[in-house]
Amino acid sequence: MSEIADIIKTIASKKNRISTFPAIVVKNEIGDNNYTISVRKISDVVEYNNIKHALDKGTYNNPTEKSNAADYFDVLEYNNVRLKASINEYDEGIIVVPRLGSWVLVSIIEGIETNAFVSQYSEVEKVLVKFKKALKEGEEPSDDDSYIDLSVTHEFVDIKVGELTQVKVNNESFEAVTDKAKINLSTDGLFVQNDKIDLLTTLQTFVDEVAKIVVVQGTGPNIGNLQKVKTDLGEVLK
Repeated sequence: MSEIADIIKTIASKKNRISTFPAIVVKNEIGDNNYTISVRKISDVVEYNNIKHALDKGTYNNPTEKSNAADYFDVLEYNNVRLKASINEYDEGIIVVPRLGSWVLVSIIEGIETNAFVSQYSEVEKVLVKFKKALKEGEEPSDDDSYIDLSVTHEFVDIKVGELTQVKVNNESFEAVTDKAKINLSTDGLFVQNDKIDLLTTLQTFVDEVAKIVVVQGTGPNIGNLQKVKTDLGEVLK
């Protein structure tokens, strides 16, 4: 929080001298301890389209490509543009990661590049949300405090509840995992496991054991029906 306090003091003392400019996102890979991106300042649509084209082709960092389009690539590039107030900490809050090649508005406090932050987005690649346990007055935080960590893209939703529970959802499957159990639902079927025992194997073993029963008098198990049950279980479960 100290770096945020310093920035607030600077803004207050300098009468809010903040400049804003349009830019294109040229790098948006964030790490666990680095919540920043790289952008390149743009002045017109033609410049944006040329840089976007190079990014789409994967040739943006190619020296030859830059040389052939010097008019468009000699513009200032800003690295370490903040996506949140504190770039190294992610205790809780919301982080919006703009899509590569999308345009954003970047604001800079006092003209200091390390104080640059994304103030507006046009397209979103990923949203990260983290909620931590609310502490009571006088209560000290600890590494064991429970939290919910949510990551959303156009391809998946990933939810973590503390260190032991995780839920993943995409257009092909749903999976929930804890330290002792796992459920997976996909086009292949339903998989249920508790520790090292899975539901399909347990039920099929049960059917096999029932099929072994020999009845001296009366009607014994219908082996044909039991085999169909076993086959059907294999179609539904995995």
